[in-house]
Amino acid sequence: MRASNIILSLAAIAAVPAMATGLDFLMVGDFGWTLDMTNPQKNFDVIDSYVANVTNAGGKIQFFMTMGDNIYAHNETHPSDEDVESMFSLFNRTHIKDLYIYAIRGNHDCVTADQYFEVNFTKKYPTWRMPDLYYSREFDIGHGKKLGALFVDTCLALCANYSYAGGSGGQLL
Repeated sequence: MRASNIILSLAAIAAVPAMATGLDFLMVGDFGWTLDMTNPQKNFDVIDSYVANVTNAGGKIQFFMTMGDNIYAHNETHPSDEDVESMFSLFNRTHIKDLYIYAIRGNHDCVTADQYFEVNFTKKYPTWRMPDLYYSREFDIGHGKKLGALFVDTCLALCANYSYAGGSGGQLL
């Protein structure tokens, strides 16, 4: 689904208050279209508005979880600092700028020459939480219960080719 297709869906839920108990988080995917940031900017404006509405209703969105396709670079195999800054600018909004981002790569992220490119974002962006290509995380949902999440890099599953094990990082050759 293209980002432009979900603007109306996001707008429709923008006034929905958060649940009184449990775990409230946002899932985003296919959002880092740095080639033309018009639609991603609009989408993240709506996300920021939604988080503000939840907060005003007494709720709290606790984090983002990405579904991959985090960055589309001008040079796919070697994303520039500008591409990365454009992608992270999406999160630089009043109500979402401090939310942790638990990320995983998708097929569009697999074409970079360095398969650990996004793992290394944490060094510069403290809200980015991607400790490895595969990882798990437990989230407290209250009342002694937890949600377990397994973050699986889809590059091996979706983009695998015979060169993956040869150190290509899964890019399509």
